[in-house]
Amino acid sequence: MAVEPETIRNVCLIGHRGSGKTALGEAMLGLASGRQGPQSNVLDHAEEEVERGMTLGMSVAHLEWKGRQINLLDTPGDGGFIADAFVAQRVADCAVLVVHAQDPIQVVTERVWRRGEKEGIPHIVVVNHLDRERADFASVVEQLRERFGQAVVPLNLPIGKEGGLKGVYGLLSGIAFVDGQQTNEVPTGMEEEVEIARVQMLETIAESDDTLLEKYLEGEGSLEGEERDVRGDPKGIADGLIIPVLAASVEKMIGVDRVLDVIAGSAPSPVDRSRWTTEEGEEVPCDPDGPFAAYAFKTYVDPYAGRLSVLRVVSGRCRSDEALTNPRTGSAERLGGISHLMGKERVNADEAVAGDIIAVAKLRDTHTFDTLCRPEAPLVFSHVPLPEPTTAFAVGAKTRGEEEKVFEAIRKVADEDPSLSLERSEDTGRTSSPGWRRCTWSSPSSASRGATG
Repeated sequence: MAVEPETIRNVCLIGHRGSGKTALGEAMLGLASGRQGPQSNVLDHAEEEVERGMTLGMSVAHLEWKGRQINLLDTPGDGGFIADAFVAQRVADCAVLVVHAQDPIQVVTERVWRRGEKEGIPHIVVVNHLDRERADFASVVEQLRERFGQAVVPLNLPIGKEGGLKGVYGLLSGIAFVDGQQTNEVPTGMEEEVEIARVQMLETIAESDDTLLEKYLEGEGSLEGEERDVRGDPKGIADGLIIPVLAASVEKMIGVDRVLDVIAGSAPSPVDRSRWTTEEGEEVPCDPDGPFAAYAFKTYVDPYAGRLSVLRVVSGRCRSDEALTNPRTGSAERLGGISHLMGKERVNADEAVAGDIIAVAKLRDTHTFDTLCRPEAPLVFSHVPLPEPTTAFAVGAKTRGEEEKVFEAIRKVADEDPSLSLERSEDTGRTSSPGWRRCTWSSPSSASRGATG
């Protein structure tokens, strides 16, 4: 049985290369599965990713945490593969920006943040690698506030520094989490730091809500007991009035559970952020009882399983074997088995509901950025704007007669990576190697993830 939209959290992991996005995602998967450590090689599962130690394309996984279904979209941090990060920010309802404690703001950090502002997506910031030398949480927070605004506010503080990092102290809960143990005491020597950070945090939270602000100004308590504080009401985060910052060391598994708690308790659900509009400007609410509509945002081409389409269900419900239409092509499509992705693995699902992210195999004529809907209620969502292509070159077959084979292999790469443009040039047919193709791309991610050809 499908979950309801209110319990879904769609989150993309963004940030520069080396910040630890994938490590954070796999650590969260590990905790959700009951492990004490990460669930390795789930998100970076392609052979090239394992060899290079970097993410080359978007991966999707889901987990359950405290009554919430969290769909994770892990994205590349290298500027050459940034297109998938832009796509993820269109599809997700909240972005977790992971920054490196030693060098928090880099070029890709700025680029994904600017795209997030254009998409109107709220942010949660995780400061990772706080166990490293020269890691200074307070300095990182100041840099973030200078660059991204005064809405940036820490929700917890690291206990210890560099190699002596032991845990985190929750400013709202007043609980210190150290080595799996909890205590209500402020760590020794942190009293002044906690008080300053706590006042700053409460003022920022209060300013996001008139009722809370009034209570705060009138001195009616600390707001900690309010049911509508940042832990339980995603309004401030969804509106960008609060940008919470969390301390972490994923390598030491410090603060990872706190990140999960904030996502589950405070990240907006698809219902909180019903921001999908058609090409005609018509808003489509996240209504499980509305007409079915889904957006294909990623395509994988497996040499054995064939084409796999990843869909964000915008409205309605669907089951396997549903008869749908693709308004772009006019083609009829029938859904095969519905599943949730766990990296390269699939977990069967009986039904998908508005707000969910699902995978469907072997759609005949549906490509990335296509819309699927009921024949009686056609609508189309717009493509995600991608960076302009930066490189162009010709590709051809070494052996005469294998031109179509080469073209088909490159077409599969283009199916996986919408930032690659493939076109036939008739002029080059006069060369000694006929049937050349002209390709341009801005982020050749799929080519690096082992697409056939």
